[in-house]
Amino acid sequence: MENFLLDRKIATEKDLKFAGYRKYFGKEIDVYYNAQVCKHVAACLKGLPVVFDTEKKPWIQVDNADSINDVIRVVNTCPTGALKYVVHDQDEG
Repeated sequence: MENFLLDRKIATEKDLKFAGYRKYFGKEIDVYYNAQVCKHVAACLKGLPVVFDTEKKPWIQVDNADSINDVIRVVNTCPTGALKYVVHDQDEG
C-alpha cells in the first residue's frame, strides 16, 4: 500500500474514514473523497472526466482510467486535499 499524508502524518484507511473520506474502489487503486474538504474547483472533473463525472453514480469510477498513473496525476492536482488515493500492493490477493 502506498503511503499518503493526512495532517502531515502518514494516514491509514481507518484515519481517512475517521476524517470523513469515502472510499471508491478500483482493481489496482482506491480513491478517497471528502465532501467537507472539497471546494469544487473541478480539477478532477477537468483532468480525468472518464473517472470523475458528477453525472454518474458513483461519480468516481476508478477503473475507467487507462492507467493508475492517470488517477494519481489527477488526484495530486486537487488543491484542497479532498482527494486521496491508495495503490494496492502487488502481492494483494
